[in-house]
Amino acid sequence: MTAAAIKVYPGSTLFSFGFRPFFLFGAAWAGLAVPVWALVYIGGGGRVLGAPGRDWHVHEMLFGYLAAVIAGFLLTAVPNWTGRPPITGRPLIALFGLWAAGRVAMLLQARLGAAAVAIDAMFLVVFAAVIWREILAGRGWRNLPVCAMVTLLALANVGFHLGGEGSTLAAVCERLVLAAPAMLIALIAGRIIPSFTRNWLAVHNVGTWPATFGRFDQAVLAATGVALLALICAPDLGATGALLIAAGVANAGRLARWRGLSTGRGPGVDLARRLCVACCGVAVAWPVDPVPSGDPAFQRCTRADRGRLWRDDPRGDDPNQPGPYWPALGRRSQDDADLPHGECGGSGAGCGADGQGSGAHSAWSVRRGLVPGLPRFRSCLPAHSP
Repeated sequence: MTAAAIKVYPGSTLFSFGFRPFFLFGAAWAGLAVPVWALVYIGGGGRVLGAPGRDWHVHEMLFGYLAAVIAGFLLTAVPNWTGRPPITGRPLIALFGLWAAGRVAMLLQARLGAAAVAIDAMFLVVFAAVIWREILAGRGWRNLPVCAMVTLLALANVGFHLGGEGSTLAAVCERLVLAAPAMLIALIAGRIIPSFTRNWLAVHNVGTWPATFGRFDQAVLAATGVALLALICAPDLGATGALLIAAGVANAGRLARWRGLSTGRGPGVDLARRLCVACCGVAVAWPVDPVPSGDPAFQRCTRADRGRLWRDDPRGDDPNQPGPYWPALGRRSQDDADLPHGECGGSGAGCGADGQGSGAHSAWSVRRGLVPGLPRFRSCLPAHSP
């Protein structure tokens, strides 16, 4: 990004850099969409303005929030890679408008129907075309993999819509939209982190400099790509879990070679490290109950069923009383332990047939089987009589 291009821009500061509108409103949208989903989930209704609640939540976190973050980063980084002027002003406003229109369309998809799909899909398609144009015009051949990842995001969004609720295609696209950004992070982090670390170490004249990109990095990226491809195509295989673990260990070794810990200590750095360790510990220690993904009851029970059971159970307000399973606390009562998986009943609440039954989720991506080898929650609350 050239200083001249920044100085001559006469418009609003908000649209002077790509990261400003997309980071700001992407974060704001996530802060709004997550509470909406939490209220819908707790209420047991399962729908957001008539749209399937779970699918809306998944879509807006991946193709809404995550896509905005990626767009903001690439619109800022690509001019630095290519030496071309940044996208600002009206073109940036138009691109941001497409993203915002997609968020509104997804809220109104029950009324708009196919028009909502077309409006939402337009942003990532246009954004991919913009990135291709900038990379090719700047002859940044080594950045072509970035173009490929953005194109995969656009295709995954279209496939998610075409697949429909609970379809195999939609599930594959969900995994694809997680795998593509993961590969993008692994690729770009190998440029940014060593560069920033090297600059800091050079200024302070301490430590050993980070390792440069070499064959080890190429091998790790290849292993990461294979593991993510296995995740997309065969998430339930044990071999996929082994590949992902191996790729994670290899990337940890790659990260260590970048000498990040040599940059010293500080309140912000220490806090970030502690939060990271705490989050990892919670994710690993969270108590869950294994349920085979092929269990028919696992496929039948819906969140609406569980919400009704939870509300109708007179013991539901006291987590110390035997009875319902408390997903937020990771508890399950003794009289629930002997019930078969997926048993629904009580208060007239039966098992649905919409294929959304995967139990209470602290993280939908893990509990829906996107990470193989991890157990899932019980697929339905036990039956109780008032």
